[in-house]
Amino acid sequence: MSKALPPGGSAQQCFLDIKWMIEEAKLSARKAVNSRLVALYWNVGKRINDEVLNNERAPYGKQLVENLSEELVTHFGKNFTLRNLRRMMQIATVFPDFKLCRRYRHN
Repeated sequence: MSKALPPGGSAQQCFLDIKWMIEEAKLSARKAVNSRLVALYWNVGKRINDEVLNNERAPYGKQLVENLSEELVTHFGKNFTLRNLRRMMQIATVFPDFKLCRRYRHN
């Protein structure tokens, strides 16, 4: 069975076109995933700041965040270490309005 070529095209051009489509789709998927992760991490930081710490640095807050981190790491892996949770909290503090956070990030 012979392979049909696109009208006026070549097998090499067909390959290059398909390769480009695949690469564009992968890039688009990575951007979408990264965008969702930025939103997730900002929301996690905001939630901790607002609800767990009540926007204060209470002495018990440190222990609460440590316990939360341990639970999250157990269920979801190392992206939720104490250090990373603190970064999430920091980003939510630096960008109190998520719209500003979205504008700042690089595409």
